[in-house]
Amino acid sequence: MAAKIQIKRSSVSGNAPSASNIDTGELALNLADGVLYSSNGTAIFEIGANVSSLKVNGITYPTSDGTDGQVLSTDGNGILSFTSVSGSGEASVQQLETYTYTFTSNTTVIEGQDDDSNTLQYDIGEESVFLNGVKLISGTDYTTTNATAITLTDTAVQDDVIQINTFEGVSRYLTNTSSSSDTSDVNIDNFPTANYRSAKFFVTANTASEYQATEAMVIHDGTNAYMNEYGSVFSNVSIFDLSCSVSSGSVILTATPVRSGTIFKTKKLLTKV
Repeated sequence: MAAKIQIKRSSVSGNAPSASNIDTGELALNLADGVLYSSNGTAIFEIGANVSSLKVNGITYPTSDGTDGQVLSTDGNGILSFTSVSGSGEASVQQLETYTYTFTSNTTVIEGQDDDSNTLQYDIGEESVFLNGVKLISGTDYTTTNATAITLTDTAVQDDVIQINTFEGVSRYLTNTSSSSDTSDVNIDNFPTANYRSAKFFVTANTASEYQATEAMVIHDGTNAYMNEYGSVFSNVSIFDLSCSVSSGSVILTATPVRSGTIFKTKKLLTKV
């Protein structure tokens, strides 16, 4: 009877040889995982696997494909599987929005309507800016002082083309901060009527020792804006009132502070027209 040739092997799942277990070019087999190993003298590498039951370095992989849109996730114990995920965070159903400006004169500030009459609105930090096809660096080549304008470090000249790419979705969160010098009305936030139909505002404000938070739903018909304020809470007394209006193609959210030096912070969820 012919002699059997057997290589080093283990029947314990997850076991893998080390460089001290096998020599250069020697084989070792994990029977439980269906994985064949070898060594190049300094490192161990896998040269085969049972694809009907794949476990690599203690990680078990699924044996069949998932469905469209699913992703691989772990249970934290080394087992991967395909799972469905739902959108969350500060944007949903995202799409790439592109604003293109072709200049007819020298300028450093890009704002307002672009070549296609789309009004610039973006989430600071989520923008990519290109000058004649060359990507600019935020903080070096341009600054973002607010979510409706880009300020160039160097002047763009006639026939230069600026392209601004930003991800937008059915809804987006944007933030803004402002403060009052006295008790006069303060325009604390806005959004362009051409791009968005409605907004949900989260407004917080404080003085040195007083605090208030409120929510407001705002919608417009192109001429007038309508608001429902609700859920207002404050630490001592109410320190501001809200109102809204349409002016120069934008919905304006206005606060009337009770104290001077009131600091306002807003966060808005926008819905496109």
